[in-house]
Amino acid sequence: MRHLPNLLSVFRLLSAPVLLVLAWNRLEDWWLVLLLCSLVSDVADGFIARHLNATSELGAKLDSLGDMAPYFTVPVCAWLLFPHLIIQERLFVLLVVLAYGAPVIASVLKFKQIMSYHTISAKVAGVLMGVSVLIAFTTNITWPFRLAVLVQLMVAVEYISITRKLQHPETNIKSWFHL
Repeated sequence: MRHLPNLLSVFRLLSAPVLLVLAWNRLEDWWLVLLLCSLVSDVADGFIARHLNATSELGAKLDSLGDMAPYFTVPVCAWLLFPHLIIQERLFVLLVVLAYGAPVIASVLKFKQIMSYHTISAKVAGVLMGVSVLIAFTTNITWPFRLAVLVQLMVAVEYISITRKLQHPETNIKSWFHL
């Protein structure tokens, strides 16, 4: 059971190429199911790790990699499955890619590695983004996605601020204020 959180992170890593294959083959229903499973595993792994007292540096890094794989895969899949939504929401899609990418670039430039902060705001933003993306893909209602993008931009600012303030890489920082 102590390895379950890491296995859930690895599941997310492995689900990314499968999401691409499903989207490429236009298997929208299966794609949505796997995306939902990936999102649920993202919420579950941290919860399980904390309750089993199975948190670790490796687990934090696996979680971050497991988060990034679907986050960077979903826009490509969305373009394949829902091009009308991507065109309609192109500004917000660009902003969310920037919001996920800029903190990664900042930490790689400073620390030569990807950060694993797992802030409270990032957890909230992740849930908002996951729910809003599912709503957009299944109902074409996009205002929740736009709101989630704005929240994600605030998280990006916080992550970059944390990276700038730290002298060496750290994991599991609750917020900029907890520094």
